[in-house]
Amino acid sequence: MPGLLAVWFSLGSLVTEVRERELSIHFHWLWPERLISWSQIRSAEAETYFSGGWGVRWRADGMTYNVSGNRSVRIELTGGETVIVGSQRAGELAAAIGERIGSPKRWKPDV
Repeated sequence: MPGLLAVWFSLGSLVTEVRERELSIHFHWLWPERLISWSQIRSAEAETYFSGGWGVRWRADGMTYNVSGNRSVRIELTGGETVIVGSQRAGELAAAIGERIGSPKRWKPDV
C-alpha cells in the first residue's frame, strides 16, 4: 500500500495557467482544478518562503499549492483570501497576473 501511494503522488504535478479569463491552478491527480477570475484578484507578488513541504494546505487566510522549491506567488483576492502558488518562475507568473489585472507595479524577472 505505501508503494502505491508513492507512485500516485509521483504522478502529481502542479500546473498553473494564465488563461484569457482566469488563472487556473491544477494539482493533477491529487486535487481538483481551481479557477480564479481576473476580477477576483487584487494583487500578486513573487516571494521566497519556507513551504514546509509540498501539497495543498489550508491556512487561516487561504490556501497554499506547492510542489517543490521556495519560490511562490502570493495572490491577494478581493474577498480577503490569500492564495500562495509555488512556482519555479515566480517572477514571470506574478508579472503575467499583474498584466491581466492592470497592476502598475513593475515585476523583476526571476534570477
